[in-house]
Amino acid sequence: MLNETVASEPTGLIDFLGEAAIETLAQEAVDAVLIFNEAGKLRWASNSFLTRIGSAAPSVAGLEIDSVLALLGRMDDPELSGRLMKGAGRETLTLINEDLDAIAFRIAAAWSAGDRARPRCLVVTMTDISPLTEQLTRAERAKNAIEQRLNFDVDTGLPNERRTLEIIFAALRGAEEGEDVRSVGVFLIEVMDFREIVDLYGADLGGEVLQELAFSISDTLGPDQFVARTKEHEFAVVFPSVDSMTSLISTAETLIDQLCFEVSTELGDYRVQTIMSIAEMPVGTGSPDQLLNNARLAMGFRELPRRAGQIRVYEPEMRSALEARSRTYNELHNALENDEIEPFFQPQIRLEDRAVVGFEVLVRWRHPEQGLVPPGLFLEIAEETGLLPAIDDVVLRKALVHLAQWREQGYTEPRISLNCTGESLRDPGYIDKLCFELEKNNLAPKDVAIEILENVLFKDEQDEARATLDRLEELGFFLEIDDFGTGQASISHLINLNADAVKLDRSLVRDIVNDRASRFVVEATVMLSRNLGLETVAEGAENEEQMQLLTELGCGYAQGFGIARPMPFDETTRWLEDYTAKLSDPVRRSA
Repeated sequence: MLNETVASEPTGLIDFLGEAAIETLAQEAVDAVLIFNEAGKLRWASNSFLTRIGSAAPSVAGLEIDSVLALLGRMDDPELSGRLMKGAGRETLTLINEDLDAIAFRIAAAWSAGDRARPRCLVVTMTDISPLTEQLTRAERAKNAIEQRLNFDVDTGLPNERRTLEIIFAALRGAEEGEDVRSVGVFLIEVMDFREIVDLYGADLGGEVLQELAFSISDTLGPDQFVARTKEHEFAVVFPSVDSMTSLISTAETLIDQLCFEVSTELGDYRVQTIMSIAEMPVGTGSPDQLLNNARLAMGFRELPRRAGQIRVYEPEMRSALEARSRTYNELHNALENDEIEPFFQPQIRLEDRAVVGFEVLVRWRHPEQGLVPPGLFLEIAEETGLLPAIDDVVLRKALVHLAQWREQGYTEPRISLNCTGESLRDPGYIDKLCFELEKNNLAPKDVAIEILENVLFKDEQDEARATLDRLEELGFFLEIDDFGTGQASISHLINLNADAVKLDRSLVRDIVNDRASRFVVEATVMLSRNLGLETVAEGAENEEQMQLLTELGCGYAQGFGIARPMPFDETTRWLEDYTAKLSDPVRRSA
């Protein structure tokens, strides 16, 4: 037998192998040991190896290394035996057995020193590391799965934002020394009204739209172009090397034409529309986040009208505008805390006798550095950021305090007109808050006019704003429709609202002296209002000639720069005193 031949050596296995080979054995936690002679023929095998090969054991004596290892399974490393014959260090050997299972061994070889008494032998040790390999394989699969989820979108299979930023980073860092300056370009593509699609037709159709859009982008640009899904209904295309913005725009125009398509729904065909933004950045500058954010800034830029099929190009001025809005927002917070918001008052007169009948309350911001800030520079931002209700509250409280002061000074007729948004009218606590401030200042609802814009009239009859208006009317507040003639209010809306007055927009009043059509519109509006029992207040009265003509046309009231500009409380009080004195003095009045 094979092992009996080895064991018949005069001094036994240890003496036969020598110290070097024994040291190799001692360093390995081995599952099998093989001993070969100098010709590479098997001389001895451990029982564990013989057990593994089973019925082939009696016939292994004298086989070469390749043939012996082949008894365990298919070996795909033809160079291994040569390396082992040279006394290779630790290597990994993977064998495929007849059941197509992979078996992994850590394998090492060392030559005994050999002398006349002990011929030189090659000792090969084998350690089964299949369990460890399987463990590592599972870990690798888990790692790959994590990488897949980290870098790819589950729904479309496209790279996600994380992977997109990596691609942009590599492109921005990719410029070689001496290379011509070039840029990295990014397209962002959004589905218009995507949330509406999901709300109307369901998430399944939303997913179908995204899949179709992904295919359309990839098919148009080609398989080699990097296309990613970066947000819910936002896709990105990265161009690592761009010659000019002109070439990017040209590509964008070709692409956007392909990104409009129809999908079938239970309610009929729905036409999907997209919008695109473009940004570029020279290589070696900026960051991936900055480039992507530039494209997003262009996509969401408020000053540009948003329409389907539009291509928006990022400009540095967009970021400057965004930063200015951010500063304004932060400073508005401080303005509310530091009591910088105040009401201004613009007089309203009765054209028949020129008596002061009221003041429209307008908001101003007394900035500690910029001075007086007009409402056009901050009210829109306040509305978008949720600060407008707090500003309205400040103006309401201060205006009523000032009206109470005028009452104490003997001015009993003028009332104040407060601009009221649809949002305020839908606030369940608006009326209670208004009445509380009136009571606190010993004022009554008749002292206040509520100005509303025409668009409030278009809400459903059951809308909270309409219910609030009905309640305000019942309590005795004076109701005015502001900027009448610029919107789309119908006669039926005017009747249903039961308003007390309409304010003619300044655009109707501006040209009434020289423009016959403007004069006719004003005359018709005044006649309509009179027939409905409504008073008319003309905004934008700039001079005496306009006011004379408005009187002739039947308009009852006016306000504008021709009477007085909006003023703070103290200045308004002085103006009121002087105007009232002048009105009562025939000599001064005719001057």
